[in-house]
Amino acid sequence: MFASGLRGLVLEMTGHHEAALGELARAPEPGLLNGPNVTTLLSERFLRASLLDRLDRSEEALAVYGSLIFGNPNSIVLAIPAALQRARLLARLNRLVEARRDYQTVIDGWRHADAILQPVVDSARAELSRLHR
Repeated sequence: MFASGLRGLVLEMTGHHEAALGELARAPEPGLLNGPNVTTLLSERFLRASLLDRLDRSEEALAVYGSLIFGNPNSIVLAIPAALQRARLLARLNRLVEARRDYQTVIDGWRHADAILQPVVDSARAELSRLHR
Protein backbone atom coordinates (compact mmCIF):
# COMPACT_ATOMS: atom_id res chain seq x y z
CA MET A 1 0.00 0.00 0.00
CA PHE A 2 2.83 2.40 0.75
CA ALA A 3 4.32 1.74 -2.68
CA SER A 4 0.97 2.38 -4.34
CA GLY A 5 0.58 5.66 -2.46
CA LEU A 6 4.10 6.71 -3.38
CA ARG A 7 3.55 5.89 -7.05
CA GLY A 8 0.27 7.83 -6.90
CA LEU A 9 2.03 10.84 -5.41
CA VAL A 10 4.77 10.79 -8.06
CA LEU A 11 2.18 10.53 -10.81
CA GLU A 12 0.23 13.43 -9.29
CA MET A 13 3.36 15.57 -9.01
CA THR A 14 4.17 14.98 -12.67
CA GLY A 15 0.67 15.98 -13.80
CA HIS A 16 -0.70 12.50 -14.49
CA HIS A 17 -3.84 12.89 -12.39
CA GLU A 18 -5.95 10.12 -13.94
CA ALA A 19 -3.09 7.64 -13.64
CA ALA A 20 -2.47 8.70 -10.04
CA LEU A 21 -6.11 8.14 -9.18
CA GLY A 22 -5.98 4.72 -10.83
CA GLU A 23 -2.90 3.80 -8.82
CA LEU A 24 -4.59 4.79 -5.57
CA ALA A 25 -7.70 2.84 -6.51
CA ARG A 26 -5.69 -0.39 -6.53
CA ALA A 27 -4.71 -0.05 -2.86
CA PRO A 28 -7.06 -1.28 -0.12
CA GLU A 29 -9.03 1.36 1.76
CA PRO A 30 -7.26 2.24 5.03
CA GLY A 31 -10.57 2.04 6.89
CA LEU A 32 -10.78 -1.66 6.05
CA LEU A 33 -7.48 -2.42 7.75
CA ASN A 34 -6.44 -2.56 11.38
CA GLY A 35 -3.05 -1.96 12.91
CA PRO A 36 -0.82 0.74 14.34
CA ASN A 37 0.35 2.18 11.01
CA VAL A 38 -3.01 2.47 9.28
CA THR A 39 -3.42 6.14 10.17
CA THR A 40 -0.48 7.08 7.96
CA LEU A 41 -2.35 5.65 4.97
CA LEU A 42 -5.08 8.25 5.36
CA SER A 43 -2.87 10.75 3.54
CA GLU A 44 -3.56 8.66 0.44
CA ARG A 45 -7.26 9.41 0.91
CA PHE A 46 -6.44 13.12 1.10
CA LEU A 47 -4.47 12.82 -2.15
CA ARG A 48 -7.36 10.89 -3.71
CA ALA A 49 -9.79 13.68 -2.79
CA SER A 50 -7.45 16.30 -4.23
CA LEU A 51 -7.13 14.37 -7.48
CA LEU A 52 -10.88 13.90 -7.76
CA ASP A 53 -11.32 17.65 -7.30
CA ARG A 54 -8.74 18.43 -10.00
CA LEU A 55 -10.50 16.04 -12.36
CA ASP A 56 -13.84 17.83 -11.79
CA ARG A 57 -15.29 14.87 -9.91
CA SER A 58 -16.57 17.19 -7.22
CA GLU A 59 -19.17 15.00 -5.54
CA GLU A 60 -16.67 12.18 -5.12
CA ALA A 61 -14.07 14.61 -3.77
CA LEU A 62 -16.59 15.98 -1.28
CA ALA A 63 -17.37 12.47 -0.07
CA VAL A 64 -13.72 11.55 0.44
CA TYR A 65 -12.93 14.84 2.21
CA GLY A 66 -16.05 14.32 4.32
CA SER A 67 -14.91 10.85 5.34
CA LEU A 68 -11.68 12.36 6.63
CA ILE A 69 -13.54 15.02 8.62
CA PHE A 70 -16.47 13.11 10.02
CA GLY A 71 -16.19 9.42 9.28
CA ASN A 72 -12.94 8.04 10.65
CA PRO A 73 -11.63 8.42 14.19
CA ASN A 74 -8.07 7.82 12.96
CA SER A 75 -8.18 10.82 10.63
CA ILE A 76 -7.82 13.49 13.30
CA VAL A 77 -4.56 14.72 11.77
CA LEU A 78 -6.18 15.35 8.40
CA ALA A 79 -9.66 16.40 9.56
CA ILE A 80 -9.04 20.15 9.61
CA PRO A 81 -7.07 20.30 6.32
CA ALA A 82 -9.81 18.17 4.74
CA ALA A 83 -12.47 20.53 6.12
CA LEU A 84 -10.65 23.50 4.58
CA GLN A 85 -10.35 21.86 1.16
CA ARG A 86 -13.97 20.72 1.34
CA ALA A 87 -15.11 24.25 2.28
CA ARG A 88 -13.26 25.71 -0.68
CA LEU A 89 -14.76 23.15 -3.05
CA LEU A 90 -18.25 23.75 -1.69
CA ALA A 91 -17.78 27.50 -2.11
CA ARG A 92 -16.76 27.00 -5.75
CA LEU A 93 -19.91 24.91 -6.24
CA ASN A 94 -21.94 27.74 -4.65
CA ARG A 95 -23.09 25.45 -1.82
CA LEU A 96 -22.55 28.24 0.66
CA VAL A 97 -24.39 26.90 3.72
CA GLU A 98 -22.24 23.77 3.68
CA ALA A 99 -19.10 25.77 2.89
CA ARG A 100 -19.72 28.06 5.86
CA ARG A 101 -20.13 25.04 8.14
CA ASP A 102 -16.81 23.56 7.03
CA TYR A 103 -14.98 26.89 7.31
CA GLN A 104 -16.33 27.15 10.85
CA THR A 105 -15.02 23.62 11.55
CA VAL A 106 -11.54 24.82 10.55
CA ILE A 107 -11.78 27.94 12.69
CA ASP A 108 -13.13 26.09 15.72
CA GLY A 109 -10.73 23.19 15.34
CA TRP A 110 -7.52 25.20 15.07
CA ARG A 111 -8.31 28.52 16.75
CA HIS A 112 -6.14 27.52 19.74
CA ALA A 113 -3.50 25.74 17.68
CA ASP A 114 0.19 26.59 17.53
CA ALA A 115 1.14 29.91 15.96
CA ILE A 116 2.41 28.14 12.85
CA LEU A 117 -1.19 27.12 12.05
CA GLN A 118 -2.74 30.52 12.69
CA PRO A 119 -2.31 31.70 9.06
CA VAL A 120 -4.55 28.79 8.03
CA VAL A 121 -7.17 29.90 10.56
CA ASP A 122 -6.85 33.51 9.41
CA SER A 123 -7.30 32.42 5.79
CA ALA A 124 -10.39 30.38 6.70
CA ARG A 125 -11.83 33.38 8.57
CA ALA A 126 -11.22 35.65 5.56
CA GLU A 127 -12.74 33.15 3.14
CA LEU A 128 -15.76 32.70 5.43
CA SER A 129 -16.16 36.45 5.68
CA ARG A 130 -16.23 36.74 1.87
CA LEU A 131 -19.06 34.18 1.76
CA HIS A 132 -21.17 36.37 4.06
CA ARG A 133 -21.03 39.35 1.67
